[in-house]
Amino acid sequence: MRAIVNQISPLRYLPLRALGRFSRSVFWGPLARMRYSTSWPLPQLPGPDWVRVRPVLSGICGSDIGLITLRPPPDSFVRAFINGPFVMGHECVGRITELGGNVSGFSLGQRVNVEPALSCSTRGINPPCRMCGEGLISSCQNIGDGQLPAGSAIGFNGFTGGAWSESFVAHQSQLFSVPGDLSDDQAVLVDPLA
Repeated sequence: MRAIVNQISPLRYLPLRALGRFSRSVFWGPLARMRYSTSWPLPQLPGPDWVRVRPVLSGICGSDIGLITLRPPPDSFVRAFINGPFVMGHECVGRITELGGNVSGFSLGQRVNVEPALSCSTRGINPPCRMCGEGLISSCQNIGDGQLPAGSAIGFNGFTGGAWSESFVAHQSQLFSVPGDLSDDQAVLVDPLA
C-alpha cells in the first residue's frame, strides 16, 4: 500500500539536526526521515476485536511536525515508546473496510473517528491501570505491556499503521461513529479539539 513512513535512523539524525539549524528544507530533502512508500505492507488485524480503517482525511499534528523536524513536541515523552519504522498520522476520519469477528456496534463502510491511544483496553489488560480506570487513556501506564508490542498510539508504532496511508488498524474501543450531519472537514478536527 502507499504510505508516508518515518524511518528512524541514527546515521541521519546528526546531519539532519545540524543542517536543520540553518534550513528547515533539509527535513524534506534526501536526508529526511520521512519517505513515501508505494509498497508498505498492509497491517494485519491483531485480534478479533479490531477493525481496518481507510482514512478519508488526516490531520498534521504538532507531534508529527516535531518528529519530522527533530524538535520536541509537548508529548515528547512518547518517543521512548516509538518503534519504527512506522506510518505516521493519528488525527483522522475514516471508513471501516474490515471487521474482526468479535466487533459489535460497527459496520463496513461506517464513518468513524479514531482515538489513537493504545491503552489498556486495546492491549487486553484487565483490570486497567489507574489512569485508564479514570478515563485518562492517553496517560495509560501500560503502553509497553499486554498483547501488543510497545507503542503509545496509532501513527507512532510499527504494527497498527497510521492515517497517512491507505489503511490502518484500530481496536473497536478506539472508534467513535461520526454523525451524518458532520462533514469530513469537521470530523477530522475531533481529535485536536478534544
